[in-house]
Amino acid sequence: LPALDAAVSSGDAVNALRDALQAAIALELYRRDHGGYPEGWGALVRRYLPEVPIDHSTGQPLLMRVEGDGRPLLYGRGLDGDDDGGTLTDEARKAWPRAPEQGDWVLYPLP
Repeated sequence: LPALDAAVSSGDAVNALRDALQAAIALELYRRDHGGYPEGWGALVRRYLPEVPIDHSTGQPLLMRVEGDGRPLLYGRGLDGDDDGGTLTDEARKAWPRAPEQGDWVLYPLP
């Protein structure tokens, strides 16, 4: 069973990265059309995305914010479920591309 658990975990990571990439593309298309990034997912759903992307570590909506340099940050809460503001911890770096036990799961830009 450990091999099956590892395969499922790898599949979850691939799906999360795929969804984050689709969201990043939607954000870039929005920026090109509007001159900046949106403040939330509502501006992207229907025209750029079929639905709000899911954080595969919690099942909740993926978190997104625009950084001070104007670039978007996409992240999940990680397995602990706490929103640490998209901070990439050493544990999260070591676990990447899988969701870390503690700290946020930064999906875009790639760590």
